[in-house]
Amino acid sequence: MPKPVEQRIAPNAVAQQIAQRYPGADAVFLAGSIVRGEGTATSDLDIVVVTPHEKKAPYRESLVLEHWPVELFVHTPQSLERFFQQDIATRSPSLPQMCVEGQLISSAQKAGQSIKVRAQALIDQGPPALSQRDILQYRYALTDLLTDLEGSVSATETPFIMHRLLNVAIDAYLAYHKAWSGRGKWLWRALLRNQPVAAAQLAEALASNNPTERVKVWTEETVLAALGGPLFEGYYLSAADAD
Repeated sequence: MPKPVEQRIAPNAVAQQIAQRYPGADAVFLAGSIVRGEGTATSDLDIVVVTPHEKKAPYRESLVLEHWPVELFVHTPQSLERFFQQDIATRSPSLPQMCVEGQLISSAQKAGQSIKVRAQALIDQGPPALSQRDILQYRYALTDLLTDLEGSVSATETPFIMHRLLNVAIDAYLAYHKAWSGRGKWLWRALLRNQPVAAAQLAEALASNNPTERVKVWTEETVLAALGGPLFEGYYLSAADAD
């Protein structure tokens, strides 16, 4: 049983212990909900280490240190940039965001600040625009999921269809509006931050007496309408067109 947050040592002290494991690191960032002032009793510490001296990098490690759950992300300067680009391509910039919001623990302030500037520039430029292929794929996927939802007669299967539909719909809507996306709870937070009106409408639908029907209508009228409407007949996708 972990200690209550107020009885643990300061998060900065934990990050300092991690930094001592990587002498000569370019930067160590302490990030996560605790740093943002949004932590709960179960929140962990996200720590990003950038070092040219770790041969096993890049890797991710989960550990418990001083009663704190820690998610450790260890990179070389080269792998950090590669993972930055992967996050940008998926429109979910979790690693750049950790570096931007993170507190610098390392004594290598110049290198750390340069990483922050680079991460912020990537976030500021926004996600890649949707291609026509992307739009067609989203329209087809949403049409297919809506058909599944409408035809579902299984109380067990319906929540799984709903879950998938919400993930695809919100991701598509954010991409359409050139806004960053996310995964899990961060997907909802991204919608709330970037499209508050649509988020309020969705929250109302989910809290209604008939969430299945209301979510279906929200997807049709808010997301699919923006993308160009349902798509099934005539949809054609060639593997030769893939990037």
